[in-house]
Amino acid sequence: MRPLLLLPLIAALALAACDDTPPDPSTTVAVPEADVERFRAEVFRETIDLDADLARLEAEAAESDSVTQVAYAPVLDRLRADRRRLQVRLDSLRPTPPVRFDSTRQAVRAQTARLAQAVRRARYDAAPTYDALRAAAVRGLGELDARLAAFRAVAATDTTGRQLRMVDSLAADRDRLSARIGAYPDTSDAQFPPFRQSITDGVLVLERRADALAADTVRAVRREQGAVRDEL
Repeated sequence: MRPLLLLPLIAALALAACDDTPPDPSTTVAVPEADVERFRAEVFRETIDLDADLARLEAEAAESDSVTQVAYAPVLDRLRADRRRLQVRLDSLRPTPPVRFDSTRQAVRAQTARLAQAVRRARYDAAPTYDALRAAAVRGLGELDARLAAFRAVAATDTTGRQLRMVDSLAADRDRLSARIGAYPDTSDAQFPPFRQSITDGVLVLERRADALAADTVRAVRREQGAVRDEL
């Protein structure tokens, strides 16, 4: 009876030996080194702005009072550690099969986005008091005002009025957030953390909308330049 039991196994091995299906290149053949270097260069360009933001944050911390500096310290330490981890990951990139490389690329993108978001939040998350939060918000909203002025200059050439409406909407929401900051009625320890969280989220929403508006503005300028070239 035992030889009969071995027959299915022998048949399966014979079929496997006859299977000449080629291996899937996406799981066996590594991507070219040039693809790895191209991706590393893309992330490097993004980290230039990220490093500049982190350096600006460190300068703000150095210029603040001693209480705020103490609050900044663990936040900055965490950001520096995260930045080092990102760099180690970038330096360790090697050619791998496409499936694995795509997974690694998505992970690096997500890691970079999380770090950029954390750097943006840091000046608000580190604010230990209402006065410190208000100062950080004034600085952040001042930077937003500069972007709004640039947007208005470009929107003035938009004959549809669409871009100007978007700028006006963003400016109105910016003013409403500023009013909320100025009207904070309770500086108690219990009420401050949720207020800080709300203001932080509000500022970051405005910044993301400004980023989207900037991208939309660039696309509009390119369309106009393309139309001019077509006319010529």
